[in-house]
Amino acid sequence: DSTAAVTTKIIIRTVIFDFDGTLANTQAAIKCAFIETLKAIQAPLPIGPFLDQISCLTLEGMFHQLGVVDEEILNYAASDYHFRYKSVGPQLATLFAGVSETLNTLHECNFSLAIGTNEVRDNLETLLPALRLRQYFPVTVCEDEVPHPKPYPEMAYRIMDEIGSDPSETLIVGDSTL
Repeated sequence: DSTAAVTTKIIIRTVIFDFDGTLANTQAAIKCAFIETLKAIQAPLPIGPFLDQISCLTLEGMFHQLGVVDEEILNYAASDYHFRYKSVGPQLATLFAGVSETLNTLHECNFSLAIGTNEVRDNLETLLPALRLRQYFPVTVCEDEVPHPKPYPEMAYRIMDEIGSDPSETLIVGDSTL
């Protein structure tokens, strides 16, 4: 019985990273800004595991989960949160172990690196230089730049279009199954 093994070679050229929870541990910054914003709008403070899971949601989703749905209050809360996050983010966010070395290796091996994140542009632009990551990511797409942020695939398609990468050559690295 002679059975020929078929081997398919997969070549990855592009790696798209999530930011929060994948490259950077931003939980402390998110929690701090979120709790202070909830206090500012006099909303009830969440207890239990909710605060450990909020970075997977958009900011609007975080507030919606707590019953904050009034458009005027949401707009104020989002503005307040971003103001606070810009201050605490660079102080409290840290890279996960091995991230710098991994990115440096991928960069030296000529991979195209990008970020697709449910973070807003202003916050990402504050954190990338603070964490010394800017040089690795010429292409980034944030939740406030697409009509349908993650878990929809729009960010990934936009990044691949900008880089000129095919889906079969692209790896997406994240911390959520969403």
